[in-house]
Amino acid sequence: MKELNIKLSKIFPAERIVIDPLSSALGYGMEYSFTIIERTKHIGVMFGDSTMQMPIIADLGGECWKTKQARENPTQGMLWEAVTATSLVLAGANILVLRHPDNCKLMKELIQGKI
Repeated sequence: MKELNIKLSKIFPAERIVIDPLSSALGYGMEYSFTIIERTKHIGVMFGDSTMQMPIIADLGGECWKTKQARENPTQGMLWEAVTATSLVLAGANILVLRHPDNCKLMKELIQGKI
């Protein structure tokens, strides 16, 4: 991830780059995704590494709604997406890509500290 960010910084300004750690975590599960985001934030903050301080995007909406549970029951799909989003925000994600409008409202309230 760091090497990719260094190479991208030679082409694009750093403020136009976001990190998508979930693309490498597909198939590994939530624990892996959480750990990758957490470690990225840790390296960026603790070591002052500017290549690891770029915003982290969590494009989770599409993946959540592909699950068997979400396809069978929309209520479970909403819960699946909300719990996944909450977990990734707690890990340090800066940008969430969600599918359900109610979950967008819920995450906004969570981030603002209204919940």
